[in-house]
Amino acid sequence: PRSGRLLRLSMVQSLNLAAVRTTARIILREPALALPHQRVRDISELDFAELREAGCHGVIFDKDNTLTAPYSDEVHPRLAGSLRRCVETFGAERVAVLSNSA
Repeated sequence: PRSGRLLRLSMVQSLNLAAVRTTARIILREPALALPHQRVRDISELDFAELREAGCHGVIFDKDNTLTAPYSDEVHPRLAGSLRRCVETFGAERVAVLSNSA
């Protein structure tokens, strides 16, 4: 039926070609940038001022299971202060939250 086709079409995620090109360029030219440089239990263990002093210009977070529960838009309450410190340290224009479920 037509309603089933519309439901399937509305569930398709868009393809961000600019992001695909940028990711490919980073992986090919500077692959070290695509690898984690620190491993922590959660973002509360990060010292954002130290990262900035070490030369980091910004931070990219994965949303699901990093800042929120899967498919939730609410930041875990115990991480909200850490996220706020990150934004205060780097500025809102240099903190990105990415999700493949949004």
